[in-house]
This record gives sequence, C-alpha cells and structure tokens, in this order.
Amino acid sequence: RIYFRSAFRTDTIRGITARKLNIDEIQDVLTDSLYVIEETQAHYDPYRVYSGTPKTWNNTLGRLLRKSDRREWAIKCNHCNKYNITGMANIGKKGLICAKCKKYLNPLNGKWVKTQNKNLLRSFRIPQIITPWVLSSELKWNEVLNKLERYTIAQFYNEVLALPYSESDCPVTEEILRSCCDEVYT
Repeated sequence: RIYFRSAFRTDTIRGITARKLNIDEIQDVLTDSLYVIEETQAHYDPYRVYSGTPKTWNNTLGRLLRKSDRREWAIKCNHCNKYNITGMANIGKKGLICAKCKKYLNPLNGKWVKTQNKNLLRSFRIPQIITPWVLSSELKWNEVLNKLERYTIAQFYNEVLALPYSESDCPVTEEILRSCCDEVYT
C-alpha cells in the first residue's frame, strides 16, 4: 500500500505504520511536524528519502543538510586538473566550464565527494547544470542561460543550482549574526 498524506496538519499522518518514508518539498515541512511524520516508522528500521530545494539554511532541509555528508558532483578539469563543484563560475556560453582555466568540462570526469564529515545523513546536491538532459541539449542549456538573465539571484541559486540563498527571505542571515559574535560563542 502507498499512502499519500499532506503534512499541513500532522493529525492526518498519525496512526499510519510505514516501512519507507518519502517526503518531497521537505523545505516547506515544519521541523516539529517532521518528528511526528517520522514516528510512522517506529516499528521498522527507517528508510527515508527527503527531497526538495533548501532555499535557505533556516528551513527543514537546510537543517538536515547541516547534519549530512553533503555530497557534491566534483568534475576534474582535463586541462588544469582542478576539481570543480558546480556553481555560477562554471556556467559557460555552451556548457560547463572550469572555474580556474575557463575551458569546457566533461561532466563524465566527475565523482561524488563528501564535503562534510558528518555521517548521520547522506545528501546529494543535483543542480540542473549537471543533469544529462541539460548537458546534452543546446536548447536546454540556453534555457539555463535565459534563467540567469530572468531570475533573481536567489531564484537562480534555488531552482537551477540547488543551493540555499539565505538572503532570499531573511534580511539578517546566520552568516551575518556569526560575524557579529565573539569566537567563544560561534
């Protein structure tokens, strides 16, 4: 059986027993609701898949990412040997480019690398610019370039690069607060 439930009011999820739990758009699920939802697996060894866009570091997915190993697709440049974790600096006119030497990258020269040494959760960032359907289509790559022109920086980070952008809904970010603190408290 497959149950589909909204997590808006967690009472609709109570009483269900689940072997597998898949939550999409988890960034919009309240952290307190997540604990109730996870209780559906109290009888089993949990198998959980969370997916979504982190938007900021201050939502549920952002918090989960801080507890994860944060795997990134690192692409080695054939020209200068730099490993590139894709971002704005890798967007060229016709495809992915090396952030260092600006020559085109072969995404097949990539591998998943952990960027944090936390083993509580495995996470994979999959930005649009590394997907086969974008990389193999001039039309799709041009759509990415068009989004770069049309979207706000926060929208582009979230929707295309699959990256949080703290300033998108939070005028005072965690980074700003930490910079104002004494090191003893950070």
